[in-house]
Formats: sequence, C-alpha cells, structure tokens
Amino acid sequence: MRVISGRFRGHRLKAPPGREVRPTLDRVRESIYDLTLVRPVDARVLDLFAGTGALGIEALSRGAAHVTFVERDPRVAHVIEENLAHVHAESSTWRLLRLPVAKALGLLAPPFDLVLADPPYRLGLGVDVLQRLADRLDLLSPEAVVVLETEAGGLPFERNHGLVNVFRRRYGESEVTVWSPSPEAPAPSREES
Repeated sequence: MRVISGRFRGHRLKAPPGREVRPTLDRVRESIYDLTLVRPVDARVLDLFAGTGALGIEALSRGAAHVTFVERDPRVAHVIEENLAHVHAESSTWRLLRLPVAKALGLLAPPFDLVLADPPYRLGLGVDVLQRLADRLDLLSPEAVVVLETEAGGLPFERNHGLVNVFRRRYGESEVTVWSPSPEAPAPSREES
C-alpha cells in the first residue's frame, strides 16, 4: 500500500497485523480522487473508520489543509500515527481522535469539505454513517462531498437521509459511492459497472 499522488507520492504505508483492518486498495483510492473528481486542495477533511489512515494521508498529499482521522482501536490509531510520521506530515495539518465514529460525530466542529468513510463491511455501517451525517448536516460545507467505501450493494442509490447519491462504481466486492448534501452540487457522471 502506497500513497498514489501528491507530495507524499510513493511512500509505503503500514497496515496493522491481522484481518481487523481492510486497507483500501490503491486502485480504489485512485478512483476516489481521480474518477469522482474529488479535489482535496485546501479542504478540511474528515476520515471516518480511518484504519491505516491511507485515505486521509492521500488527501494531505494532494493538498488538503487539515485532516481529522477517527479510529477507535488504539493499536490501529498508533499505525496511523506511524504512517503520518513516515510521510513527515506536519502535526498542524492533522488530528487523530481515538473514539467511536458515533461519538466523534457528536463532538466535531464544522465545517468539513470532504468526508471519507470506509466502515467494516457487512455490518450495515454505511447506512448508519449516512444517517448520522444527515443528523449533523451542519458538519458539512455547502459543497461538501461524502465518499463511502462499502461492500458492493451495501447502500441504496437514491436520496438517502438528506444526502444525494451522485456517483457509484463497483470494484469486485467493494463499491465507492459519493454523496452530496445539495442536489445542485456539481457532480461527476454517475457510473455503474
């Protein structure tokens, strides 16, 4: 697993041992930033279920102003810190919350321009994340983008909990969906595979 693009390009990232964390594949991360037209430059980013931190580190590498990582497992959170140190990310550009996502969403201060979430598969957490974000739409800037990686078929693709689905693409067992709080937000073409 490596950083795909930007100032940290090529840096290899660690993953915690075991099967509890499923790192996002390089090609899926590339899709999130290239195919979905997500541009993190100067953005405030929220990385939920951060795991290795790869999604948020990719955002920092591509010019995000600040990333807040949320990871409840202390051992996994330590790997995020190691990865941030490895790429020499300035401490002023990131924050790590060792909390469950539900609790963190209740404490965070707005606004975020980009929300990245890669919850554990087959637990229905993607739908839960959408509902929790809908309950806290104040966390999102008007042009915010929410990117979810879930198991294929794990989310409905219509207006859901106050968020509008604007993009989806399947990668084997994984699916990337992009959501917007505003139906007028500019969106890439919706793709199906």
